Amino acid sequence: MDYRTDIEYMTLFNNKQAPAFLNYVAALNGLPVIDLKTGFRYCDLGCGSGLTLTTLAAAHPQGDFCGVDFNPHHIRMGRSRVEATGLTNVKFIETNFTSLKDLELPKFDFIAINGTLSWLAPQPRDEALDFIGNALKPGGLAFLHYMSMPGHMSQPPICRLASDYYNQSIGDLEEKVLLTKEFLRGFLQTQKQYFEQSPPAKAFIQRMLDSSTSLFLHDYLSNVREAYYFDDIDKMMHQRDCWYVGSAEFFCNHLQLVVPMESRDLFRGVRDRSGIETIKDFVGVVGGRMDVFIKNQGGAPTSSKDDPLENMTFSGLPVPDNQTSVAFPGTAVQLATEPSATLIKLLRERPRTLSDLYQIDSLAPYGSHEIRKALTYAIAARKIEPFVQKEVAEEDRSGLGGLSKYNYTMLTNAVYNETPDRTPTVTLASRMTGNGMTIRWIDAAILLGLLERPIEEVPQWVANLLAQRNLRIQVNNQNAEDERGTEAFIRMLVPGTVQTFTQTIGYVGLVKLPSLAAVTEAINKANQSRA
Repeated sequence: MDYRTDIEYMTLFNNKQAPAFLNYVAALNGLPVIDLKTGFRYCDLGCGSGLTLTTLAAAHPQGDFCGVDFNPHHIRMGRSRVEATGLTNVKFIETNFTSLKDLELPKFDFIAINGTLSWLAPQPRDEALDFIGNALKPGGLAFLHYMSMPGHMSQPPICRLASDYYNQSIGDLEEKVLLTKEFLRGFLQTQKQYFEQSPPAKAFIQRMLDSSTSLFLHDYLSNVREAYYFDDIDKMMHQRDCWYVGSAEFFCNHLQLVVPMESRDLFRGVRDRSGIETIKDFVGVVGGRMDVFIKNQGGAPTSSKDDPLENMTFSGLPVPDNQTSVAFPGTAVQLATEPSATLIKLLRERPRTLSDLYQIDSLAPYGSHEIRKALTYAIAARKIEPFVQKEVAEEDRSGLGGLSKYNYTMLTNAVYNETPDRTPTVTLASRMTGNGMTIRWIDAAILLGLLERPIEEVPQWVANLLAQRNLRIQVNNQNAEDERGTEAFIRMLVPGTVQTFTQTIGYVGLVKLPSLAAVTEAINKANQSRA
């Protein structure tokens, strides 16, 4: 079946596409970064409904953002969000990739194509890559997310089986999806011999069964579903004067984190970057890649004489946790040892550059190499991230509690108007991180309730919203409601939500929220009155 336009793809946000994240990948590998303080241009190919695009545009009002998609439903949804939120730095173009060459568009500093590449036939794929090669400025960065081999090798036969069954089924779209999933469920339960030959197929079928109708049709039943070896993509990009920089999955840039000790001898004597990436993919049985390429005519770029990483700003994630180590395939990153523990503590206090960290007395004894290693490993462990540090302008604080119009609109639309999906979330834009912050729908509802209502009324109000939408709170796939009901369980959640947002209010522009002490007191009184 051809790529579908009769049903919208899922509305998803991908933080890996953020300009600051792509800059970090370049800086980590010694290449210059793109200035985000002044105007820059960003293009998202196959942008879907544009949630990633509009979130990044709201986080970077100084940038110009362009989204391209050929599904009219997606474009309509994106334009509707732009109109509702008042964004002025986003435009959507409804066209297919074979028509890109006919458009009069400016050169871009960033071009992203997230996932779409693996669902393109050869001609539109080549047209999309041609556009990247022609429209990317010298020194510009491209983000390519695609399915990769060999991790994908067990999936095509199952997708073909499901697609053939779907096409011979009778009924409307939903009925045919239901029938196909029932067929796959039966196959999963009965075909022992098949799964002995292909063990990974078992988990893949379960993912198919758990997927939404949109994901099932778009991702699994497409007749164009191509997984690529890295070397093939690398050669295609070389033909367009684009060269591999690194991975937007940060830990993949560190061989020690990716490759187990017993496999490291396989890399002995390998100097070619493509060869290293290919072996890594086989060692890790990698099924998807997030590659960053740089536009450079005349061959692969050389590292900058200055260290671009030293002048980037970083911040500890605003919600501390008690995790002392993070395990990767190659080794575990120890977060409680020095200098990592001190570095993370300092960056949670306030953002700093790497060069700033070198000058701090408590870190200086470890030397620049160890400080740099601790920083980049903590970023790989998702305890620290690149930071833009741009405050929301006072005139933009038009929403309740000082939220920007974009965030206020996204929050209220999600809570009041939109129908939450199976895993309901809300994505808010942060000008300080230059990225998006995705929160659970239940937290969004509690947050909005605390801004609009007396504290003691919030649990009942949220419980009523859940009932109206026929939603239930689940933890680990189990209903997680107090024996006294949903309202009692929400009363348990409210202080935790406040504690989280007390630490992140600056990130999303929120300036008004009841204190944790006030909320705890009000909730305790409510509990006592119901006892």
